[in-house]
Amino acid sequence: MHSRLVRRPTFGYLLGVAVLPVAVLASIGALLWGRAVLALCLPLLGIALLTLWRRGGQADTTAVFASLLAVTGLAILAGTQVVYLKDFLQGGDWYRMNTLFKFFIQVWVLWGLAAAVALPRLWQAATASLARPVLRRQRSRPVDALEAETLRPAPWWAGGRWPALWQTGVVVLLAASLAYVALGTPARLSQRLTGWRPAFGTLNALDYMVQGSYTWPDDSHRILLAADHAAIEWLLAHVRGNPVIIETSELDYYRAGSSRVASLTGLSGLLGMHKSEQRPGEQVGARDGLLREFWATPDLDRTQAIIDELGIGLVYVGQLERYLHPDGVHKLAEMAARGMLSPIYQHEGVVIYAVPGRLVQEDGLYFPQQAPTGQDVGKHFSRKAHAG
Repeated sequence: MHSRLVRRPTFGYLLGVAVLPVAVLASIGALLWGRAVLALCLPLLGIALLTLWRRGGQADTTAVFASLLAVTGLAILAGTQVVYLKDFLQGGDWYRMNTLFKFFIQVWVLWGLAAAVALPRLWQAATASLARPVLRRQRSRPVDALEAETLRPAPWWAGGRWPALWQTGVVVLLAASLAYVALGTPARLSQRLTGWRPAFGTLNALDYMVQGSYTWPDDSHRILLAADHAAIEWLLAHVRGNPVIIETSELDYYRAGSSRVASLTGLSGLLGMHKSEQRPGEQVGARDGLLREFWATPDLDRTQAIIDELGIGLVYVGQLERYLHPDGVHKLAEMAARGMLSPIYQHEGVVIYAVPGRLVQEDGLYFPQQAPTGQDVGKHFSRKAHAG
């Protein structure tokens, strides 16, 4: 039977005979292994590779490039189901998380580029298929070779209602993807902004803080963001350069508001949100230890030594710091009374201290002492409190 059906087996045919069964068997094995995504990817990869091989020189470079983008994305997706990068999450339930979401970003970029090329071409092909029967009825005279190619019978999937159904599905899918813009943003805001929303269409990323709040560490403790918002706006308006600011940075960034001031002003902080992923553990541990000691130690001289060691120029005290480190906040007030710190902002429970000798003041603006130029940019700031 095989010899009657296949007289001259090509390399592509032999490749298909070998690849497809292997892909199907590998897919079944992946499913038994508990890798459902890999089981889905393997047959699609086999079919895609065979399609690319078969089309070869018949396809234009644009179509081949779009196909390669799609196949590459599919291969990356399959690879993440087998290999992962060992990081600080190793040993926990989330050990593959960083590998998945970071490589998935690349997959979506590749597929997005492929779709941008393929979708208009597919849409045009579907529209042309719908128009073919009409053209046939309009033609009553003999046609030349070019017209015959245009009017040749279409395959089963390109005739009848299939193109219209495909176009309808594309429109529905695009509309569903755009629904997130209208529905996802309000749902996200409702988690933090109860009964209030920023102005519609705002492009100011800080507007959520005007009346926003969140609870941490439990629902009985609500953190109001309005005071932080006013202080951050003041820092953006009055502080130049990049002095180091110390605040609560030992908590979770996303849910507890740790390192919020450094993140929203661009000033240098002591610990970033993903420090354990980007720095050796001994470096992060040493810095974290100094940060915790800064807030915990009652020794004023030791606190001053930590300030000098870390090159701190500004100290931020807000509602979160008052809740976590009440003794530390009292210590800072005592240091200010002794002239070891200078309050430059006090408003709605937020106090910003400057370290004497680290900043200079000119026309209400504060600069790191060594930053601007070799010239004198102004006198040292006074040690009187400035209201925000």
